Parts: sequence; C-alpha cells; structure tokens
Amino acid sequence: LDQIIDDMTSARPMNRLLQGDVGSGKTVVAVLAAVLAVENGGQAAIMAPTEILAEQHYRNWKTTLAQAGISTGLLTGSVKAPEKKQITIGLESGDINIIFGTHAIISRSVTFADLRLAVIDEQHRFGVMQRSRLTEKGELPDRLVMTATPIPRTLALTLYGDLDISTIPDLPPGRKPVRTVWRFSTALGDVYKYIDGKIGRGSQVFVIYPLVEKSEKLDLQAAEDGYRELAQEILSHRKIGLVHGRIKMQERDETIRRFHDSELNVLVATTVIEVG
Repeated sequence: LDQIIDDMTSARPMNRLLQGDVGSGKTVVAVLAAVLAVENGGQAAIMAPTEILAEQHYRNWKTTLAQAGISTGLLTGSVKAPEKKQITIGLESGDINIIFGTHAIISRSVTFADLRLAVIDEQHRFGVMQRSRLTEKGELPDRLVMTATPIPRTLALTLYGDLDISTIPDLPPGRKPVRTVWRFSTALGDVYKYIDGKIGRGSQVFVIYPLVEKSEKLDLQAAEDGYRELAQEILSHRKIGLVHGRIKMQERDETIRRFHDSELNVLVATTVIEVG
C-alpha cells in the first residue's frame, strides 16, 4: 500500500501490478487506493471480468464506503437502461465517486468528471485494448492492475521497466492450508461417497465444471447436466444449487445467499465463481 500511495502522490501516473494469491487481500488494497483518489477530489473505477465478481465487490464495499461519505455505483451489462442512465449521469457529474463494474464501464456512453484511478481486477482476463480504453476515460489516471496469475506479457512489462510490481506474499492470518488430491473419473463413485460423508458431518461442497472448450454453451451444458445428475440421482437427499453466468442476477444472488447461509449443501457452478 505504501508503494501505491507513493506512486499516486508522485508527479507521474502510476502503472503498477499488484500480485497476490487468491484471498490475499488485493481488493482491500485497491479500495483503499480508490479512497485516496476520491479524497483528492477525483473518481475511481474498479473493473472486474465477470458480473458475479463486480457485484460481489459492490455489495461488500458500498455500505462501508457510504459510511465514509463516498458514493458508489454498479455498472454491468445486466443493469437495466433507466438505472444505467442514472449511473452514467452520476459519473459525468461526479456525484458517483467509485464505480464497480465489468466491460460496461468502457462503453462509449460512459464518461467521468475526473477519473484519477483505474483498477483492473483479474487483468489477465482483459485484452490490451480493453485495459487501455479504461485509462483513456481520464486524463492520465493512475492505473493499478491485479492478478494472482500474471500472463507472460505482464511479466515482460515488469522486466523491462514499463510496469512496477507490488507483491502480497502472505495470506491473512487464520487461513487453513489447502490439500489437493487428484482422482481419475473411474473413482467418481468413491468421490461422491466422500462428499456425502463430509456433508453429513456439517461441511459444504463446491462442484466446479471447467471450461473444456472455448464455448460458453459447452460450459453451461456441463454444469446443468451435472446439477441434474447430482440433484435427481447421486445426492438427491441433499440440497443442491446451481450458479453460472447465464442465470439471472436475482436468482443467482439468491442461490449464493442460500449457500452462504448454509441452506444448501452443494453448489454446482462454472468457473465464474473462481475469483472473489
């Protein structure tokens, strides 16, 4: 954080990579940087690759920031036209201090009164032009990109001095170590028995279906097929939910809330939940 503050208070615009493992606290650092930009009379934009992640950031921070007198907004593709119009008016007038959102932030209709900080979360999920379009929304704003897995181009930029780097080396205290086990598909029966046993002892389970091919339809179909198989056959005696990017926001939020509140035993999902 000290490195970022030094950059933001220097004469030249910041261009910094914040690297840290999932759960290390990168978003907290980014929000504190955004608060610094707002305290100095500007605005900040925090852009995430998925609606789920953008919504999560917004929900987690809007109340805390409001208590500090900082107004926030959420701009994604799912935001309805009347609400989107009010948000764009708020950004243009400066009434909205910090905007959380997805690619919708970089649409042509969005203008800022004074964008001072552009934060790009999971930067490897965005193209070069997309990242540039966000910074072009302001007059040489500071730029902070964040990732747990820097892509080769990003590493090259840090090597040749075009991108400064900050690293969060440790996870917050109290985090349990992760144990990873690999099983072949022939052992799925035993895996499901193990899952059922863990649920019986009070645990909850994520079942994630990865993107096998670059097709959202294949990813979506796999998750829905897996959900039906678990809910109707294998774990029919358990409470199971389904989350993916094509489910309506209200239904998706309700499912995530139920899982968070332990009303569901298993959450079947695509890789949209891998971040945040």
